[in-house]
Amino acid sequence: MAWEELLSILVEARQESDMYASMPPQACPNDGYPLESGPHGELHCPFDGWIWRG
Repeated sequence: MAWEELLSILVEARQESDMYASMPPQACPNDGYPLESGPHGELHCPFDGWIWRG
C-alpha cells in the first residue's frame, strides 16, 4: 500500500466524520429514545428532556 492510498483513506475518513458531526441526531444520546420536534422547533427527548442545541 502506497502512502498516497493511506492519505486518501485518512482524507475520506475525515470527510465522513465531518459529515456525520454536522447532521442532527435522531435519538437521545442519554437513553436512545427518538427525538421529537419541540414547540420552538428544537429537537428534544420527551423521555428525559434533553435538548439538542446544534
